[in-house]
Amino acid sequence: MKNQDVPDTQGTLVRSLALLMEEKVPGVEIFETHMSWVLVAGDVACKIKKAVRFDFADFSTLDARQFYCQEELRLNRRLAPDLYLDVVPITGSPEHPRLDGPGPPLEYAVRMRSFPQQSLWRHRISSGSISEQEMDALAGKLADFHQHAAIASEKSGWGTSHAIRKIAEDNLAELDALTNSPSEKKQLRDVRAWMDMHQQNLDVIFDHRKTQGSIRECHGDLHGGNIFTHNDQVEIFDCIEFNESLRWIDVMNDIAFICMDLESHGRHDLASRLLSHYLEITGDHEGLAVLRYFQIQRALVRSKVALLRARQLAQEASTQEEEAARYLAFPARVIRPAPAAILITHGYAGSGKSTFSKCLAGLAGAIRIRSDVERKRLHGMAATSRALAAPDRGLYDAAATRKTYDRLLVLARHVLNAGMPVIVDAAFLRKEQRARFQELAHELGLPFFIFDVLATESAMKRRLAARAQQENEPSDAGLQVLAHQQARHDVLAEEEKANVIVIDSETGMDREDIRNRCEPVLSVLRQRTL
Repeated sequence: MKNQDVPDTQGTLVRSLALLMEEKVPGVEIFETHMSWVLVAGDVACKIKKAVRFDFADFSTLDARQFYCQEELRLNRRLAPDLYLDVVPITGSPEHPRLDGPGPPLEYAVRMRSFPQQSLWRHRISSGSISEQEMDALAGKLADFHQHAAIASEKSGWGTSHAIRKIAEDNLAELDALTNSPSEKKQLRDVRAWMDMHQQNLDVIFDHRKTQGSIRECHGDLHGGNIFTHNDQVEIFDCIEFNESLRWIDVMNDIAFICMDLESHGRHDLASRLLSHYLEITGDHEGLAVLRYFQIQRALVRSKVALLRARQLAQEASTQEEEAARYLAFPARVIRPAPAAILITHGYAGSGKSTFSKCLAGLAGAIRIRSDVERKRLHGMAATSRALAAPDRGLYDAAATRKTYDRLLVLARHVLNAGMPVIVDAAFLRKEQRARFQELAHELGLPFFIFDVLATESAMKRRLAARAQQENEPSDAGLQVLAHQQARHDVLAEEEKANVIVIDSETGMDREDIRNRCEPVLSVLRQRTL
């Protein structure tokens, strides 16, 4: 890794500029990273790039810094158009600078709207103040961004198995050079051995995903320090502008970063909520095959960045070294086989299956798959579009239902092969449907549970009537469907009941009630969070 010392003139300029801004807005704050300074004055922030050169970025010339300021503006306006204002020159002298003044530029600054620092997710993940609704909002924003982002040409070198391997090897080499800890060096050797063992199979998947258009111009640096919530809006900023190979990546590589960040802080519930909702929108369950690999690489990157920051900022060295160790511990956990399980629901329309499964998915760190969503995806329909077909007609005839459960089985296998628990939210009113998932559990040697979700007929009818008024509801089931299900279903057989957990959706849907009722499942999975 190459680096040059930051010129003293840059430090002088930043301090002088802060004093100039202080004349207009008292209380200017300066935030420093290994690559930039950010000066915050009231509702405006100015970001100045350091004259540094690393193997992955080169800001060593003024022309380069101007170019990458313009790139930062262009790229970040894709996700945060109201946050990024413009690029302005800094003129005058280091001792007496002028922002956007006359004369030859000394530096350039990206001018942005400021926001409260406490709104950054990096602070809120640890405090436990991020809500599930914010996860849903982030998932929706990322899904839309990824689906509309530019796709890499198949002839480009971005996102190929060779390119991905090169980045991984560079990360390991750079981290090995940065750390002197014998235990951390052993962790790096273990990660390298895991990569060597899985690389050949992964290479095939990486190259296939490129041909399928999964390599896109993404964000590239999607961790908690680059996400915030302000005025009830989730915002994403500060994408990778300085290195194309770190930005033109697999979409699953992008979302792997924030999922890793959440999990490394012990928030497996939020990570599974985010990932489940993202997959529900995009349908990219095949991408789970590379998720853990990318999470490992992202953890290595965060560890490397923390160690670089520790070297530059002596006053923060101990804090950054602790952060580096925490991120480096993540791959050590991930490369160990993690127990998974197959969880399915059972119940009539309106019984409360979806509400229950959403809660359980968070508690179990599981990926939720919904029959209502996948049925419509199979027919090229949006999840929330209405398919007003009678029972046993159209989307709901026997053939369509069989294809839906076939699809659910395929998706469940994707999740399980990625080493994650899966909860399948469907009616499962036919014994044959339940048996196929139990057979998959037997094949893979995994625990299998059926959650029998119950409610009174009056409660189910009341819920179905309320659901019919909701615009963003994937389910089409109404009173006619409920009557049809009650007339034609296979009751749970005696031999199935050993795997059944009964859930009363009218009295036992509180989070703690569900946690207690599902303790047999959670105890099986608990070790994955250790």
